[in-house]
Amino acid sequence: MTVGRFLLATILAAVVLLVLWAWQLLRPSPPIRLSRQTTYITAPLADDGLPDYVAYLNDKYGEGVTPENNATVLLVRATGLPDVQGEQRARWFDALGMEPLPEDGEYLTSLFDQAPLERTSNWLVAYWRSQQDGSKPPTSMAGLNEFSQPIDRDMERRREFAAKYRPRGDMPLMRSIPYGEDGEYDWMQATEEVARELHRRAMARPWQSSRLPSMDEWLNENRGYLDKVVEASKKPKMHAPLFSDEQYQGPDLVGVDITIVQDVNDACRVLCARAMNRVAEGRYEEAFEDTMAVHGLARLEGSGPTVVHYLVGLARDGIACELVLALAADEDVSELMLRKALRDVSGLERWKGMADQFDEAERLAALDTALTLYRDPSLSGLGGRKESSTVSRLAASSVDWNFVLSRINGEYDDLADASRNPGDEQRQQKLVENEEARDEAAKMTPGRAAWCAISRQARSAWIANTVLRLMMPASHAALTAEVRANVSLDLATTALALALYRACHGEYPETLDLLVPEIMDDVPVDAFADGPLHYERRGEGYLLYSIGQDRRDDGATNWSTRMRDGEWMSIEDYEAGGTDGDDLVVRVPMPALVIPSLPEGVVLPAVESDGGTSDANAPVSDRID
Repeated sequence: MTVGRFLLATILAAVVLLVLWAWQLLRPSPPIRLSRQTTYITAPLADDGLPDYVAYLNDKYGEGVTPENNATVLLVRATGLPDVQGEQRARWFDALGMEPLPEDGEYLTSLFDQAPLERTSNWLVAYWRSQQDGSKPPTSMAGLNEFSQPIDRDMERRREFAAKYRPRGDMPLMRSIPYGEDGEYDWMQATEEVARELHRRAMARPWQSSRLPSMDEWLNENRGYLDKVVEASKKPKMHAPLFSDEQYQGPDLVGVDITIVQDVNDACRVLCARAMNRVAEGRYEEAFEDTMAVHGLARLEGSGPTVVHYLVGLARDGIACELVLALAADEDVSELMLRKALRDVSGLERWKGMADQFDEAERLAALDTALTLYRDPSLSGLGGRKESSTVSRLAASSVDWNFVLSRINGEYDDLADASRNPGDEQRQQKLVENEEARDEAAKMTPGRAAWCAISRQARSAWIANTVLRLMMPASHAALTAEVRANVSLDLATTALALALYRACHGEYPETLDLLVPEIMDDVPVDAFADGPLHYERRGEGYLLYSIGQDRRDDGATNWSTRMRDGEWMSIEDYEAGGTDGDDLVVRVPMPALVIPSLPEGVVLPAVESDGGTSDANAPVSDRID
């Protein structure tokens, strides 16, 4: 063969290979099949003939829901749906079957909104001044709601205060000192920041009305709204329609608006503060009603269609358990009240729905993401910019989307199966290994890029792995959260049993075995240890704890809750730092709420009024009038 013919043959072969490569890269993708193995559902369908997953979940979770049995209706009436405006607002009310509410109406707000924070800020200033001049702390808000914040014109004193100010109390202030736009210390921001921390404390410790009158006044003003929230907790269903965010350029199911979740969360926080107040005031039946309302709302929220709803429900139930612990720690609660509380809390259904969330809603979200790529390969927002660009390029080429969908379904089948057997360590280890393998398979190495360039199967596999890596939840962490919620419930139930034993016998038992069979049928088991909860008498109280998710006994230490060796840590010890254990600890007695104080040597600046600057050391009553 001559050189010319060889070159011609080489060129022709290259052209043929190029055509074949272009054909395998750009040939039409196979049509998507509607089946359990691919799209998982076959109806309802969107206008393009593919599944409408949002409509499917709305139909399923809205079945049998009416305005009369839907907790969401009462919650919206209480909170006013503050974060939904315009046409979307009308759409919400229509879906809920209720009359529209005005956007500018008065509703229950968050404890951390400006109005309640300003009240507590005003009271704090008066309280701090009473500390300075030795007068009686203000026990009501009379004259304080219009009390002006202090403004210090002395820049040097501002800097000195900013450098020294560290509120002291039973919990640390975990935020930095705020400054104004000019870089100088801003008193208004400072007192509001401390008020914010004090509101957090009011949800975690019993407090008397006279000790925190600003909060007491605000709760009384919102009593009617809170009663609606309590009533909502007793409804049999809770359904808020899922609407796709029109501004979100991504999968419909990923971009659904779940704003009502935050509204309910805010309402639960307010109920927690009221329950803690009622415990301190000896109004135990009312406190327990609020406690069970939070438990009820947690379970209603957890029955929602997404894993977000479920995780929020778990978190709220943990907060409700803290309320139970506060009630159980109060020695004045009657035997009759404790028996009722123990019966009702013991009767709460345990959490076991995480596997169902993986099996359906999370699966559908991943499938929806894949179908969105199929519809529009230019979809952005999947991971980093470089990864998004790679996904878009490959999704625009020839891809076997049926393989992608089948692969996603297979992974979620395995996840759901393993999640229903959390005690099977081999399956749990397999989940971890699968997660690591997905992360590795989703990396676009040079070799993998070359293979994707010439193989539709390789492209399909890489897209499936990428969607799975981005959409599949951290299953081990989610399942651990579920176990932790059940352990918290066991701790709360045991605390009530211990309180009942004390009410009957005048003291706490030496061991948990003494609770059986008089009060409990069995000794409580620590789900993290497959053994009994740890318990010991300490002083006039006791120590009760679970070893936590690391399944290691840290000696009743948990830095995040300020517990070390089963004792409450001081602020100084906490700020010094240390190894963070994760034991779930109950220590009785519970410390009282402490109002943050000014550090020694700090003097409040004078109050600026219409007539000039008043004396910072004048009696509180003179400054308020």
